Amino acid sequence: MSTEASAAAGASGTPLAFLQSIAQSDPSPQALHLLSGEIVSLLKQSTDLCAPYLYAVAKQFPAYHVAISNASVAEAHADNRAVASRENDASQSLSTIVSTIGFAVSQCQPRTEISKSGILAVLSQHLPPAQSLHPLHVEFLQACIFAEQYSFAESHVGETWPRPSSLVTVTHVLRYYYLRGCIHMACGSKRLAVRCFWTCLSVPGDAVSAIQIAAWKKMVLVQCLRLAEQGYVSDPFDPLAFPKTVSERLNRLINLALCMQPPSAASEPEENPEIVHMVEATTPIGDDDHDAVEAEGIRAEKFDEKKNQAVNMSIYGYLVKDFVNVDRAAFARLVDESKDVFVEDGNYGMVQQCQQALIRRHVYQLSSIYTVIPLEQLAGMLQVEVDAARCLLLQLAVDHAWEIDIQETDAGTAIVTLPPFPNTNVDESTADMMQLAFMVRELDVTVAASSKFISLVRKENSKYGREKSSKAAPKEVENAII
Repeated sequence: MSTEASAAAGASGTPLAFLQSIAQSDPSPQALHLLSGEIVSLLKQSTDLCAPYLYAVAKQFPAYHVAISNASVAEAHADNRAVASRENDASQSLSTIVSTIGFAVSQCQPRTEISKSGILAVLSQHLPPAQSLHPLHVEFLQACIFAEQYSFAESHVGETWPRPSSLVTVTHVLRYYYLRGCIHMACGSKRLAVRCFWTCLSVPGDAVSAIQIAAWKKMVLVQCLRLAEQGYVSDPFDPLAFPKTVSERLNRLINLALCMQPPSAASEPEENPEIVHMVEATTPIGDDDHDAVEAEGIRAEKFDEKKNQAVNMSIYGYLVKDFVNVDRAAFARLVDESKDVFVEDGNYGMVQQCQQALIRRHVYQLSSIYTVIPLEQLAGMLQVEVDAARCLLLQLAVDHAWEIDIQETDAGTAIVTLPPFPNTNVDESTADMMQLAFMVRELDVTVAASSKFISLVRKENSKYGREKSSKAAPKEVENAII
């Protein structure tokens, strides 16, 4: 069938006709191999070919396992260089096709063509075992994200935690956990999202990856959303916490970002003669000094890049601090001033979610201050309409089993009763302690109501006197439990 496809492509002479002919051919390793050749470079020159490429790969990918088994023959024919070379070429072509899928889905327009091509279903059927990370896992997640099929992707990854195989690079590992974190985040699985971003940050490296920086930004925003679900507590967890196992360079960058001045102050130009002289000489220099100046300029450029990254990250740091402190005015001001940064990072939607969640957090804070408050006054504090405040309270009551009560008085004033926020984030150890305290209380009641205990107390009082008996419990009380 690959011969027919090549003949059809040769007759038409267009890459589009070539891809269409491959898409209409029966699956075969030979036809699949054709999709790793010159068509890949043509694809990157003309993104209009991305959708047809996905259709062609979806049709030929069932031959993937056949090609894989053929490629594994290379080891068995290690003494035959010609055979080994051909089989290694087949393995290389498969790697090229997998990486090209990731590029094609990112450039495919409209994105609905990704799902229509059938590439998602085909990739899901040929995913390697989840215990070992494979490049195909990474491109499958990327395809699902661009197709906006988040639940479909999450159903295939579950809570597995694959280990890198010999086929993946550090970039593959970083991309996998970053993309997977984005998928869990879109599905509302905040705990798994944080765990994925946390793992991404924990990957060691000699340099700071842009993927890790993006993962940190998303992680702190997800942590804010998790904090909003916790209610208002005096000692909340720190959304800015990060793994202790991060690389030394990433650790320095994060700490630098968290220690910088507020964005408004950091955006002002700083007078630093040393940095200026590193970039631009202020006195004439000789030819022998040109190499030294060029080296200093490169170092200065890297320093400026690192500083810009830290300034960008510091915006997120102050945003999180405003969220924790329930400073809605400062939060809104920072969102308005740094909207371009959030949009460029692809996080503006999450920032808006945090801004809405901050209103809920404000309600939690007010519930620790007010037990009863007029609805109109509460709406004024929240800076929302009365009807919006009523809907918010009803939603909070449903989401958290919070027994909020809204009563209308004879004068037509709505009064809100805010009981203590229910603790919905009790871990197992705390739950065991609460159960033990309940059992001890029940035991106290049983002992105090025991007729034998009462008679022993009376006997003890009559023998030693009231004063002494009030200071110490009867010794026989250990045997008084019925």
